[in-house]
Amino acid sequence: MTGFVNTDREAVIPLMVRGPHGATRIIDTVLDTGFTGQLTIPSILIRDLRLPFDSQSPATLADGSEVVVDIYVAYVDWDGMEVKVLAVAAEGGALLGMSLLYGSNGSLDVIDGGVVRTARL
Repeated sequence: MTGFVNTDREAVIPLMVRGPHGATRIIDTVLDTGFTGQLTIPSILIRDLRLPFDSQSPATLADGSEVVVDIYVAYVDWDGMEVKVLAVAAEGGALLGMSLLYGSNGSLDVIDGGVVRTARL
């Protein structure tokens, strides 16, 4: 999979997300090595794709605060394969976490517009 480094120095990977009824959206996800989950997506996208609720889970945010997050089931196109993921509802930009990257190799050309690459090991 291929993405790019944006002007904010974030590694961005476009990702196709699908709901259970076939609706899809391509979203820009930011690779977040500090996020151990699979994916975060905004609640408006959860509503648009009609993602089913899975569970709630405690989470520790980057500032150390504790919250309870809602988790939904989605499907993503990951390196040519459809993969079921647990997506955390979170406002702001979508984050791609280490659990989705697990089993992959990645490289970054860290310049504006640089190439971000991931591939299965």
